[in-house]
Amino acid sequence: MSIKGTNKFFETMISQGKVRATPILLDFLQDMGISYLKKADEVFLDEDYELLSPDLLSEYLAQSGFSLPKIEVYRIATSTNDIVMDEFLRGSKKDYLCVAEAQTKGKGRRGRSWVSPFGRNIYMSYGFVFNSDISLLEGLSVAIGIEVAESLTRVGLARVGLKWPNDLILDQKKLGGILVEMAPMKAGSIAVVIGLGMNLMLSFRDAELIDQPHAVAGGNIQIPRNRLMSELALSVISAVKKCRKKGFGDYKSKWNRFNSHAGEFLRLERAGRSITGIDKGIDNSGNLILDINGETIAFNSGEVGFVRREISSDQI
Repeated sequence: MSIKGTNKFFETMISQGKVRATPILLDFLQDMGISYLKKADEVFLDEDYELLSPDLLSEYLAQSGFSLPKIEVYRIATSTNDIVMDEFLRGSKKDYLCVAEAQTKGKGRRGRSWVSPFGRNIYMSYGFVFNSDISLLEGLSVAIGIEVAESLTRVGLARVGLKWPNDLILDQKKLGGILVEMAPMKAGSIAVVIGLGMNLMLSFRDAELIDQPHAVAGGNIQIPRNRLMSELALSVISAVKKCRKKGFGDYKSKWNRFNSHAGEFLRLERAGRSITGIDKGIDNSGNLILDINGETIAFNSGEVGFVRREISSDQI
C-alpha cells in the first residue's frame, strides 16, 4: 500500500493541516487546480477534500472477505488503466487496484478523453491476469455495470441506470463509464484491466470541458468518498469473480432493472455503419438485442444513441 504521484510538501500539508509555502508546492497546487489558502508563508487546503487513504481502502476491502489486491493511491496519475496495464506488461501477475485523485490522461471509450479534476470524483482501475477460457469474460463490462449500479442504489443514489454496454446513467445523462482493456501476455495468459470513472462533483469550469450531457451524484450519496471508492471496487471485483467462475449468464435477468433504453428506438454506430432498431434487452452473453423490421439481431459492440422520433422502415 502506498501513495504515488504526489509532492512531499503536499503530503506534509495533508498530515499537518498546513505547510510552509515553497515554489514547488505552489506550482503543484496550481497545475492541478487544487484550491488552497496562503497566509504569510504558510499554505492550507481551501476546501474540505476527503483525500483517498490506502489504509482506509484496505480496511474496507478486507471486510468483504476477498483476498486483498495490491492497492496504490495516486494523487496525480496519467491514466489508472495505463498504470495497471503497464504493471502486468512488466511481468506482475498479482491483482492490482489503482485509484487516483486526478488523472492527466484519463480515458473513455473509443479513445475519448475523460475529464478528471482533483479530489472530487471516482477514478479507479482494477486488473488481473486471466488464464482460462476467454469466453467466460463475454459481457464482463455489462456485468460490472450491473454490479456498480446495484452498489450505487444501495448507498442512496436513486434513478441510476445503464446504457449498453457500460455507461452509468442518472436522469438520462451520463454519470460515469466503464472501460475494459485486454492485452496478451506470455504463455497464453491475458491481462485484463477495468477502469471506472464517475462524477461526484464538478466545478462550472470542469463541466464546460465535457462534450456531452452529463450528471453528477452530488449530495445524493451520503457515505464518505473512501467508503464509496471501496464499495465500487468491491462491485468490480465481485463481477470479475462471478464471470470467471460461471460466465455472464446470471446477469441477464438483472439487466432490465437498470436498462435506461428498454423498448426505445436506438441507433447503433458500428464499423462505420448506423443501425437503427428497437431495444429488446440483452442475451446470455451480454450482447445487445435489437428488433430490426421484426427480426431480432444481437450485437456485441457498438456505440448506442437514442432516437427520439418515429423511424420508418426505409431508414433502418
